[in-house]
Amino acid sequence: MPTARIDPALKEHLKDLGKWAEFIKRRAAYKEANGCSTAEANKAVYYQILEETGSDARVDLDDGTPVRKRVKDAEEQKKKQALSYSEMAVLAKDRRAATIEEVKWVANNMMIPLDQIDPEQIPSPAAVGMLKWARTPGGEGIFFKDTYGRLIPTRNMLEAGSKYTDDGREQFFLIQRLERSEEFDPVLSARPKEPEGEPGVS
Repeated sequence: MPTARIDPALKEHLKDLGKWAEFIKRRAAYKEANGCSTAEANKAVYYQILEETGSDARVDLDDGTPVRKRVKDAEEQKKKQALSYSEMAVLAKDRRAATIEEVKWVANNMMIPLDQIDPEQIPSPAAVGMLKWARTPGGEGIFFKDTYGRLIPTRNMLEAGSKYTDDGREQFFLIQRLERSEEFDPVLSARPKEPEGEPGVS
């Protein structure tokens, strides 16, 4: 009686795990104990081995037949796995940043998947907490309206700021005002004046 064909990807993965010979023995024992088909035994024993080794599947056997479906190997998958918010906060536990920098970082990363956020650029644990909150239902609107929105100058603020461009005139007028206040203020003008020149030596 012909046996069911074993997918080359399944065989290759089991060899990489050093479990191919063990798989053959366990599959035969599983078939005998459960009276099932080779395809069913392939699936059961393969997933048992994956669970025991902590490996990710390279072959999808959920439909009961060996179907080739390669996925990233376990090591690469683990590297690309997204960090949790707690893990991100731990990585940044010794960093501190100004609130404005934290808010800007959150705004820049709102739409970035967690697995693509650069851990080296996390400004502080507080920024991670803010990002987590901003991504909760309803948090995004509040963040951009109330938190990030406060950093954006209004038209009135921009117009007011243009009146105080630092070209030296403001400092000049300030000095003049101070001089006038000392000249006409009876308290300031009553202060004893320091003698000019060096005191004489007898």
